[in-house]
Amino acid sequence: MATDSHINLPLDPDFCMYLEEDDETRYRAESYNLGQLRLSMSWNKLILKYRNRTIDELLVVFMDSATFMTVTPSLGSISPMSNSDMLTFQYYLADSLDFAVEKLILNMKRSSITPNYNQQSKLLKRIVIFKNYNQLKQIKSVLQKQDEYIKGKCAPTKEQLELCRGALSMDFGKDTPEMNQGHIEVMCEEANVSQFINNYLQSEIINNKRSR
Repeated sequence: MATDSHINLPLDPDFCMYLEEDDETRYRAESYNLGQLRLSMSWNKLILKYRNRTIDELLVVFMDSATFMTVTPSLGSISPMSNSDMLTFQYYLADSLDFAVEKLILNMKRSSITPNYNQQSKLLKRIVIFKNYNQLKQIKSVLQKQDEYIKGKCAPTKEQLELCRGALSMDFGKDTPEMNQGHIEVMCEEANVSQFINNYLQSEIINNKRSR
C-alpha cells in the first residue's frame, strides 16, 4: 500500500498510523476551522494498523496552512436530518476511537501535527465534546424543544458573514464552492450552534455543582 508518511505510536512499535491523501471531492473549509488564521484545509485518510492488519480508517484534515492536523468531527443535527431547515453542529464522542486519536494529536509534544494553544482553543470552541452517545441523544432531545429559539440565537449576523467571506477570500477564488453564499451561511450558523451547545453544557455543569 502506498503511503505518504507514517507515525509510530510510542507505546508499541507494532501499532502505526499511516497517512494517505483523500481523493474525494469535499469542501476545503468547514465550520470548525473558522477562527484559524487561514481557512483552507486538505483532507487525508489516517489508517490505523497493527502490524499489517488495518484496525480502522479515519478522515483527518490539515488546517491553518497545514500547520496542524485534526480528526474530522461528526456532523449532528438538533432537528431530524431529514429536515431541510436543520440546525447542524460538529461533535466528538469522548468514549470513541476517533476522539482517542484526536487527544493523542492534541497532546503530542513538539509535533508538526499538533495545534498550538491558540489554534486548539479556537478549534474546540466550535466542536462539541459529548461524554457518550447517550448524552448526545439526551441533549438533542432537550434542545429540539427549543429549536426555533436556537435558530434565532444562532442566525449569522451580516458582520459575521462578511468576516467569513473576507477570510475565505485569502485562500479561495470567488467562483469556488467554498465562496458560495449558501455554504458561508451554513458554516457560520453551524459554528454558532456548536458554540451554543458548548455554552449550554458548561451551564449544566455549573448548575449541577451549585445544586450539590
